[in-house]
Amino acid sequence: REHKAALKNYEIAVQAKVPPAQADQARLQQQALLRIGQIKAAMERWVDSQKSFELFIESNPKHELIRTAYLGLGWAMQNQENYPEAIKSFEQTVAGGVRDDTGARAQFLLGECYLEREKYDKAIIEFQKVESLYAFPQWQSKAAYELAQALLQKENRDGARQQFERLIKRYPSTQAATAAKSELKLLN
Repeated sequence: REHKAALKNYEIAVQAKVPPAQADQARLQQQALLRIGQIKAAMERWVDSQKSFELFIESNPKHELIRTAYLGLGWAMQNQENYPEAIKSFEQTVAGGVRDDTGARAQFLLGECYLEREKYDKAIIEFQKVESLYAFPQWQSKAAYELAQALLQKENRDGARQQFERLIKRYPSTQAATAAKSELKLLN
């Protein structure tokens, strides 16, 4: 219900006529288009979300939030199981080397795409990048957990066990550490 009301408001904002002299208003209108994509994603309307992000990217290629748009587009594509296009969008998000939450999430989702495609070696590399390049424990711990899952898929139980143990030690108060403890019990 909240999403529907917000979506309606953003759609009205995008449709509004903005006089050329009101640059701030135009900027807000551009951001409204981005928010429409995010709300549609929250509503799991993936195709609609994809279209909104594509329109934002096409209309605003130099916008300060372009990386956020590529992240959203990748997320919409991933949820439609269009992994090649999702990967391209996530790669666009991380291409500039900005070490922020957006980049960490995109790097993590790159790993997820490869994991879902059963390309475990590539997934492991992407998850390692999250841990080494970004200082966001939320994403680092999730990446460490998924890296261990990729090792399990490769039937490397010892490597997975070591990874789970390292995760618990390095990120003890995270949900990933709690999940890793459960996994370790199953491995022992």
